[in-house]
Amino acid sequence: MPTWLRPAIEAGLSDLGLAIRSIRYDAPTSPAEYGMVSVVTQTGDHSGFSVPDDYEPSALYAFVADRLQAILFEDEDVPGQSLPACPGHTHPALAASLGDQAWWICPTTAQPVSLIGQVNATDLARCDDRFSRAEEAFPANGSVYAVSAVQARILGRGVIVEEASEEDAEQSRSLSPMDLRTAREESAVLVRAYAFVDFDRGDGPRRWTGTPQSVIALPVNASATTAILDLVASPAQVNDLYADLRESGVPVRRFDFYAAPSRIELDPTLASRLILD
Repeated sequence: MPTWLRPAIEAGLSDLGLAIRSIRYDAPTSPAEYGMVSVVTQTGDHSGFSVPDDYEPSALYAFVADRLQAILFEDEDVPGQSLPACPGHTHPALAASLGDQAWWICPTTAQPVSLIGQVNATDLARCDDRFSRAEEAFPANGSVYAVSAVQARILGRGVIVEEASEEDAEQSRSLSPMDLRTAREESAVLVRAYAFVDFDRGDGPRRWTGTPQSVIALPVNASATTAILDLVASPAQVNDLYADLRESGVPVRRFDFYAAPSRIELDPTLASRLILD
């Protein structure tokens, strides 16, 4: 573990009480890449995250703590997933870089709870020494990472179903040439689906979408409901969007994401061509 990264890793593990079997750092293989931290939890769950080597100390502490907390959330067999505790609330505190210090803060009020690495300490002055030691070994003039102080509000999520072209089907390789020919002869409709999530970080609603799934052919002379429900049933893309939010630094709790209203958005023009029961 490099000297510039070890203090941030130790601080996050200490505050989260995250029991691990092993943790290692793999250096980047090219200047265009970041190094990778790989973690094996006590339950045997394998996780990892890339870590930039150009962050200022406070930004690095917040980033690493946020990534380790995400690992804790995603491992359902690990107890204490609401750590570190946020006084007076049931949600955990959120990692944030505030100026030149890294804090756990309340995601609702943005009030500081504790310096990262000092949740169980009584002498918070030691944090100044910790940052001084990190400064000595850390690259200067790095970019700043700061997790938003306001928890993102999930407005809704689900799957979009829209008409696809034969070119889409060929690119996805989900239908054979014979299937395409049969679909054309039977005047079937080609459709594809992709996941979406609507959220608000306090600056207005946003929508993120996933990559379109495989193309399928739907009949126009029989009910297409079962086929559509089967198409959108896979949770893989929804899970990918949750991971994308976390990886991009969007502060969202796993419970809030999966508890949000879910729906299927069927293109109106497409719906008018199908039989739906």
